[in-house]
Amino acid sequence: SKSASAAGKAANAANADTERMFACHLQNGDVRNFKVPPKFAANMKYQELYPMLCGFLQDFDVVLNYKDGDGDMVALRDQADLDLFLLEATSATKLELHLTSEGDYSVYNTHVAPA
Repeated sequence: SKSASAAGKAANAANADTERMFACHLQNGDVRNFKVPPKFAANMKYQELYPMLCGFLQDFDVVLNYKDGDGDMVALRDQADLDLFLLEATSATKLELHLTSEGDYSVYNTHVAPA
């Protein structure tokens, strides 16, 4: 409907000036806060967010993860994963990310057969 479309555009316009704050939980227990500038926050793209966070942390061998509503760790590997994360976290003032080393599956509720 036109009203839903107008409401969506109004919300996007309001969010265009809003930065997003991420709390990046590192495997060593440290938490680093990271602000995403408004121009990226309004229409966040995985291919921009990932290198931005990796550069901030100076570590390019990491996987971005978040905890879903059930408390399970979910990997963010592409735009679809990021969109789902942002949809689930719409009311959060600070987005919680958990960074793990590439190839470390110990944080997931699954069993990975050895190679």
